Amino acid sequence: MRFGYLFGNRKADFCMIFLIMFLTGFSSLLYEVVLLLVFSTIIGATETSIAIILSTFLLGLALGGLFGGILSKRKVNHVLILVFIEIVIALFAFTSMPMIKEIALLSSRSFGQFFLILLLVLIPTFLMGVEIPLAVRILTYGSKPAHPTGFVYFSDTFGGVLGSFLSGIIIIPILGFYGAMIFGGVLNIFAAILGIMLFIKSRDLRSYLPLIIILMIFIGAAVMLNKENFYKQDLNFFNSIYDKKDFYYAETIYSTISPFQSIIIANSPYFGNQLYINGDLQVSDYDSLIYHEFLVLPAFAVHPNPKKILVIGGGDGGALYQILKFNATKIDHVELDKKVIDVSQNYLKNVHKGTLDNQRVNTFIEDGRYFLANNKDKYDIIIIDLPDPKKIELAALYSKEFYQLVHNSLEDDGVMVTQTNSPYHYLFAYASTYNAIRSIFPNAEAYTVQIPSMGNTGYIIASKTTNLKIVKNKIYSKWYNSDKHEEIFYMPEYLTSFLENNTVPISTDTNPVIHLYSQPVYYAKGILDTEVESK
Repeated sequence: MRFGYLFGNRKADFCMIFLIMFLTGFSSLLYEVVLLLVFSTIIGATETSIAIILSTFLLGLALGGLFGGILSKRKVNHVLILVFIEIVIALFAFTSMPMIKEIALLSSRSFGQFFLILLLVLIPTFLMGVEIPLAVRILTYGSKPAHPTGFVYFSDTFGGVLGSFLSGIIIIPILGFYGAMIFGGVLNIFAAILGIMLFIKSRDLRSYLPLIIILMIFIGAAVMLNKENFYKQDLNFFNSIYDKKDFYYAETIYSTISPFQSIIIANSPYFGNQLYINGDLQVSDYDSLIYHEFLVLPAFAVHPNPKKILVIGGGDGGALYQILKFNATKIDHVELDKKVIDVSQNYLKNVHKGTLDNQRVNTFIEDGRYFLANNKDKYDIIIIDLPDPKKIELAALYSKEFYQLVHNSLEDDGVMVTQTNSPYHYLFAYASTYNAIRSIFPNAEAYTVQIPSMGNTGYIIASKTTNLKIVKNKIYSKWYNSDKHEEIFYMPEYLTSFLENNTVPISTDTNPVIHLYSQPVYYAKGILDTEVESK
């Protein structure tokens, strides 16, 4: 079988193949970024899960390349096969997120769930791997010019470089996960159209350029007009992952991806506007007072004269609202992600009540650990208000070394308090944090509070010298009452006994176990195994 229709315009052939491989390379790395973020959320952002997903992605490319090499030697129409592959990959992109949502509903970390995840990663990457040998074969029809393998590999890789770069800073932040996959599918459809043009011997892009531009604008506008729908689908997806099936009829009103995390604002008729970071609820309008009063006020009650205050995290401003009730002379606020502050200013006015713009607050947009390491001042109270350490990136803010930096930045009678995992849900994670803090601070106490929208929430308060159960300042607020201060430390005997006698390892920079204990596999583990683990 001869393929003479490709002869006579080699530059045009190379241009068409470049565009096809560029688009498929762009979309393939876009898919990889999305799938890596999504699947690591489902099965846990551990080194093992990330390594398995990446290795499966590469395995699919390798197997596809091997099969494509065999196929390229067969007397078949390689151009039509390339077109068919692009269409199949586009169909994968359009349908993958609903499939992933169903996978997320399966029993967490079950064999079936893990197998389906790997299969879903393997299928599109296998098809992408097939394309490279086919593209090389297409460019070597007839007389044999310099072998174009390097050119094809460059085209695909160059597209992949831009795809992985732009997906994280533009595409996912604007369109979310669902929208990003749809966008990638559209790119594959365009690649298929170019392949059809190549097949019908129409390689003059100039005559089709106006039509292509109009089509791209139309599809781009359609995608952007559906942005809110994509946000809603993202929210439903996260709810499925975290098993929040009863979501109180919340409706997404804003969603974005910052360079650090996924940020969603949902509105609930029961709890008002709610802030979600990486799919986890952080704060709600109607019960933020409970959460933040018990985060901030116990420390102010036990400190003799709190004047210099530091807040690490807390971009929603709820902790600042509590702090500004007092006559502090210095209030420093360190938040890594300015996007959290910006979103909170617009959508969480009932939480921060204008305090994010208060002139008494000195705001620093930087990493809290870096700030502490370079800090020369001492504080009376340090409030730590961070997301739970479910991702390894947060482990450095729950390590022994981090709490040593906190210790170094406190006055001798200073007090620190942090919110962390609930001991009723993630006992090992809570115990690991408690052990790390107790290894640094002579005085440390554990307590929990029931928050209507979030359930049981864990806190730990610590000091170098201050007795954390003796009230020095009378505070009477809506939910916190210093006359009943000691009652917040009461826990069931099995929890008290476990926390005092457990052997759960401390999370350190070199052994960041805290994010492992914060995965779904440890959701209720610990309570059932306390007798074994506490020996």
